[in-house]
Amino acid sequence: MTEKENLAIHIQDLVKDFGNNRGLFGVCLDVKKGQFVGIMGENGAGKSTLLRILMDFVRKDSGTTEVLSHDCRKASLQVKELVAYVPGEINFPDLPSGKDFLREQMLLYGLKDTEKADRLIEELQLDIRALPKRMSKGMKQKLALVNALMIDVPILLLDEPTTGLDPLMRERFRQLLSKENKEGKTILMTSNTFEDLDGIADSVYLLSQGRILDCYHSDSQILKNYRFYCVGFDDKESQKRYVDIHKENIRSLDENRRECLVQVPKAELFSFLSELESPTIHYYYEEESLMEVYFRNRRNRG
Repeated sequence: MTEKENLAIHIQDLVKDFGNNRGLFGVCLDVKKGQFVGIMGENGAGKSTLLRILMDFVRKDSGTTEVLSHDCRKASLQVKELVAYVPGEINFPDLPSGKDFLREQMLLYGLKDTEKADRLIEELQLDIRALPKRMSKGMKQKLALVNALMIDVPILLLDEPTTGLDPLMRERFRQLLSKENKEGKTILMTSNTFEDLDGIADSVYLLSQGRILDCYHSDSQILKNYRFYCVGFDDKESQKRYVDIHKENIRSLDENRRECLVQVPKAELFSFLSELESPTIHYYYEEESLMEVYFRNRRNRG
């Protein structure tokens, strides 16, 4: 299989200019088959626009957008058959209940087996008796997620899918996504919170003002063998001495805040913690989210 044949999503030099520096500008992004890729960014960064272009709901100005080698504009019908999409803004048809909506969707998809839908309804605690248009934001989100996850397609496009979900339900949804990914589905998901993507996405791109600024690649082997600590110092001289001694384990450095991120082999954890009793060290704490640290410290890398 060639490299291109292994791509589920291919985006090259994508431009959509709405004016006033709003849109997408030269975006390049490849998602391999079976990958879970996230896109982080502030509101207005262009996350929703990117997914809408893939679905051909918004027309690009230039560039290449392909899903499983199908041009997203020229072969939009084929693309829609390969993708389950959850939009950022959800509007349901005027039907008596969520059950009626799912029944009509199943007829549209040609689904006869309701086992997976029933399981998702139970796991997400969705009340399918309610009128979709009068559902709360969280309940609407659950209904859209059941609709997307119950069908057998190779790709999921999810636009901030946890909006409106409480923390417990967010974690349950993360577990569902991880299971779908392990079973072979390709996932491209946008979010504006680290918690949604940390620990389940293979790669996370940072999108800001329509441009990709950086990409974080998870490494389960590093997470397995190391722990990470943020160490703060009383002055820059103390920080410099510490960094000079431990430079092989320093992952990032913030001179203005007199902080550094230290990658500590688990076998050396006791000796590392013992050194932190130095009077020149002002504070330290263990970092739980490497991805958040990576993006937070990207400004120090230039």
